Amino acid sequence: MKRLIATLKTMSSRREKIDYIWEYYKLHIIGSVSAVLFLYIMIGNIFGEEEKVVEIMVVSEASLPVIEQVEEDLSEHSFEAFTLYIEYIQHKGGKIEENAFDQMQKMSAAISVGQIDIMITDETLATQLIEEDLFLPLSEVIDLKQLNQEQYQLIDFGTNEVYGISTKNIAYFDDESFNDTFILIPATSSNLEYVQSVMDVLLP
Repeated sequence: MKRLIATLKTMSSRREKIDYIWEYYKLHIIGSVSAVLFLYIMIGNIFGEEEKVVEIMVVSEASLPVIEQVEEDLSEHSFEAFTLYIEYIQHKGGKIEENAFDQMQKMSAAISVGQIDIMITDETLATQLIEEDLFLPLSEVIDLKQLNQEQYQLIDFGTNEVYGISTKNIAYFDDESFNDTFILIPATSSNLEYVQSVMDVLLP
């Protein structure tokens, strides 16, 4: 340190001093800053509680007012461990009509990063995504034995496993636009431990 101070005293400009310190001590500076950032992040993870969000993505022909009503009805239920959020993409006749590419990119990105925990969509899109191994068999996530299978129709989409539950007889989805849609669970969901709690509300 004494040597550094003595060397700096021989320099006339502030810029020269800064350049000298950076040239010979940049590794120390970078290491120190990295250590401080690491400690900050660690302390934040230990003492800070990040709010958990469980997301339902609806890809259907339902209108926005219908989706807003579903949101309002579900908001009557509070979950202690997480907040329930609904994302919506309007899907008509097998096509996402407006901003098709952007919407599909949005959906693909959300699935890939584990943002979507429950998905509601039609048979065509569901079958396509099942073939791409993007959904889990429901038996791996929820207790199918607890479901009233006379009321709620379980669908295997031509496989040997149950992947979906029809929304047709679910009270929250009583609009006709949900007559041919199904509840599925993305394999990438980051909140699988909370899916059963949501399903208990959707399928009482």
